[in-house]
Amino acid sequence: MPPRPIVRDPDVYDGRWHIDGTLIFVPDVQADYRSRGEAMRASYRRMGLSDPEIDAALAFTFPPVVDAPSIEVKFVSVIVRCVCGQRRQAMAGPDMETDVCPCGRTWRLPIAIEPGRHEPPPRLLTGVVE
Repeated sequence: MPPRPIVRDPDVYDGRWHIDGTLIFVPDVQADYRSRGEAMRASYRRMGLSDPEIDAALAFTFPPVVDAPSIEVKFVSVIVRCVCGQRRQAMAGPDMETDVCPCGRTWRLPIAIEPGRHEPPPRLLTGVVE
């Protein structure tokens, strides 16, 4: 039986790359390999992956651009220090604005997307023909 392909659909699992027909995500397999090495294979075999599927996940190179970068903030916890005192505040998107302070002010948390440092993880398998 040939290995199942690695697939991605923006409407399925939030667009995460996974082995077709499974809930096994490629980044998870790669991170597991980095932390546990070859010992991780037994777990994925028990979940139904074949060695060629594990190898394909480990060798998978993510395309440079699939979607426009985005970050969706759902919930933030902040400490507001205002002239009227200090208080903890939960903020929720999309407006990211605090409740009204005792002094009548509200505070807004601006959120912007900007790239951080990008250091790609080391190649997981060498000598694999892709």
